[in-house]
Amino acid sequence: MFSKMVVVGDGSVGSLTVQLGDVSNGINIVDITGLDPVKATLTSSNFAGQAGGIFQSSHRETRNIVIKLDIEANPATQTVRSVRKLIYSIFRPETQILLKFYDDESTDVTDGYQIVGIVETCGPPATRFLQTSEVDISVMCFDPDFQDAEPITVSGLTTADATATSITYDGTT
Repeated sequence: MFSKMVVVGDGSVGSLTVQLGDVSNGINIVDITGLDPVKATLTSSNFAGQAGGIFQSSHRETRNIVIKLDIEANPATQTVRSVRKLIYSIFRPETQILLKFYDDESTDVTDGYQIVGIVETCGPPATRFLQTSEVDISVMCFDPDFQDAEPITVSGLTTADATATSITYDGTT
């Protein structure tokens, strides 16, 4: 289970850390979808007079991470407007961001499971006439794989002679 999400904006904006259960910055994570493995699209060919088909190729779709945040401003230090302004400054549409998700149960990944995405939308839920302080954010990740910030390097030979070459393997996080 993820316990913390860190959002690192492009060079023009800062970063935002949201810890589950900690609303000191006025932001509470309600729900995040799109973290499960993405769907694969399979292509096949069918032939007349033959049952079934023949597999041709496959690819994985882009990842759409949807984050639902609830604004819980501390009246002594914040307003709902100031917290919403902070969220909007980080999650501006068309902005490339780096999302880092931290898992309490993982000891292998120290700097979070990371994925780069582009903010598609950031705004209130579709029902604007309710008294709510929620913000829905959609982030499109065109490379659907989460990456470990610390890659594992595997030694090996890639040629017939004795020239050593390092191979970086992104892994299957």
